[in-house]
Amino acid sequence: MKSTPLLVLCLLAGAPLCAAEDTGPWDAVWTMTLRGEERSYVDYGGNSYLRLRHSDFAHPDFLDNKDVAVKAKFNRIAGKRPLFYSLEDVRVTGGTAMWGTTTNGDNYWILGTIERTDDGLVLNAAHKVEAPSDASIIEARLADVPADDFDARLAVAAWVREQAEDKGNTTFWLDTARTIIRDVIARAASQAAASKDFNLLLTAMGWAVERLDAPDLAAELGSAAWAREKTADNDSEKGPADIEAMMSRLG
Repeated sequence: MKSTPLLVLCLLAGAPLCAAEDTGPWDAVWTMTLRGEERSYVDYGGNSYLRLRHSDFAHPDFLDNKDVAVKAKFNRIAGKRPLFYSLEDVRVTGGTAMWGTTTNGDNYWILGTIERTDDGLVLNAAHKVEAPSDASIIEARLADVPADDFDARLAVAAWVREQAEDKGNTTFWLDTARTIIRDVIARAASQAAASKDFNLLLTAMGWAVERLDAPDLAAELGSAAWAREKTADNDSEKGPADIEAMMSRLG
């Protein structure tokens, strides 16, 4: 067993392990080699829990009788049973006593012992620990990305869209991705106007079409007065004529 303090673990493992969505009020975080690979454990309330990946649920024999920590998004109470997005095949205990005041879409770490039964997997919840909200997770992803690093911010938007595939509140993630993309396009268009950068404007117009399926937005960007002006000192390869050509393609 190898025990490593949280700060050192973050430095060794890199950003994914220490991303905002993976943090919690743990007494300690450490790693151990399990089935030939490094796995992360958390200490909480006097016990140690294996931090699960959703892919682990495909191996019930591996999970049987393990103390685990799994991140889940609350759905609703059905009868007295709490239901969670992406944990549809796992019965979580605790009932209304533990989950009765929980709201749809809330993120939690569920800590407890998991068992394989004749009726499937049962997670006997010992603790529920609030996890960062979806909005704060996204904000943390964007926090260290400069506003003018358009490619990096678009990469965050792509990651946000990917999350929509397995999150319960799909609309929120998709709408947020579109908001990030729109912000990038607006900033790029503003920068292009300030520096008369036809290349950047064409790129922003392309993003509008390719990433938002918004030809009207692209046409609006291309209609800017400065982008249609032909000047004597314009030696850009993608000048007003190229803007005009793209506008024609937009219809």
